Amino acid sequence: MPSRNKVRIGFAFKTDAPGFYSWVIRFLTKSQDRISHVEYIHHDGLSFSSRESGLWDNEKPGSQWRRIDYNDGKSSWLICYANVPIERTYKVEQLIREMEGLPYDKLGIIRWYFNISKNNKKQFCSECCDRIAREYGFVTHMDANLTSPQRLFDGLVSDPKIELDASRAGGRF
Repeated sequence: MPSRNKVRIGFAFKTDAPGFYSWVIRFLTKSQDRISHVEYIHHDGLSFSSRESGLWDNEKPGSQWRRIDYNDGKSSWLICYANVPIERTYKVEQLIREMEGLPYDKLGIIRWYFNISKNNKKQFCSECCDRIAREYGFVTHMDANLTSPQRLFDGLVSDPKIELDASRAGGRF
């Protein structure tokens, strides 16, 4: 339970998502946990990420806030949490305002795979969430432009300030 000066935030990693694009992400990133997407969970319960179209009904692609029910039974999620100083959330909220509305970088996975320089006018989910994690002070082991959902997960769960929701870990941890 967070103290009065701290709030609980999280990162949710989508596993076993159906669809060709999700499969391509898992395949190219060699995701041993079958992760293809990541969301930042703000202390108010809203989630932020960059998403491709079609993940949710009537959703436009790009970086935006969304309310997600992680317990709806439709998707599998690995979720990690941390208690962070409330002051840090103000900087994160400023960063999110700067990222909000940026288009989804559908070709980002190809640039990631071939280590090609980044298009800064677009972003993909792990890039967006890596920047948020860094703003909170979590070590993620690499450049946000070169991370993947699996690499971000591995970096976060190796940070001692991060707590993995073991009930969702499927015995891996």
